[in-house]
Amino acid sequence: MAVIFGSWNPLADSEMGSAFLSAEEISSAEEMWKFAKDSGINELPIDLEKLVKKLGIRLKEESLDDEISGELYRDQKDGNWVIVVNSNQTEARKRFTIAHELGHYVLHRNESDVFEDEIFFRSDEKDLSEYQADNFAAELLMPKELFTGALNEKGCTIETLAKKFGVSYVATRIRLSNIIP
Repeated sequence: MAVIFGSWNPLADSEMGSAFLSAEEISSAEEMWKFAKDSGINELPIDLEKLVKKLGIRLKEESLDDEISGELYRDQKDGNWVIVVNSNQTEARKRFTIAHELGHYVLHRNESDVFEDEIFFRSDEKDLSEYQADNFAAELLMPKELFTGALNEKGCTIETLAKKFGVSYVATRIRLSNIIP
């Protein structure tokens, strides 16, 4: 079962008002898009590196074990948050991982100082926080209103959608199946 957030257009003028959100006030993918837009990040695919920098999070690419896609942790020395993404992954996978880690940052940063995410979970039971971070990532990378609008464009295919939003074919297919039952 997927959680799909309400319909909104992150590139249009926000109905949430014009007040600038701080990183600490962000509590949803919708608010993350508002923060991005207010920060001048308003094109598709969303520039995650700029967004992470605006949030004050350090982004690092490192060679990690094959089963680890990324991690989010609070640096014990300076208290700043750090996202580490596996440099051995495809660009689309790295983007989803960064967005997933942003989901942990927004939704779960008060619950733990360390999040490590495996690509393939060994257990049949995926932790609720992992589902929430995946849904946050999908909504951040492929906002429902923009995604459904792109479906109506001439020549639309899963491949063209994946390219437009900077995600993988599989992520696009899953998002499509969650939006259109």
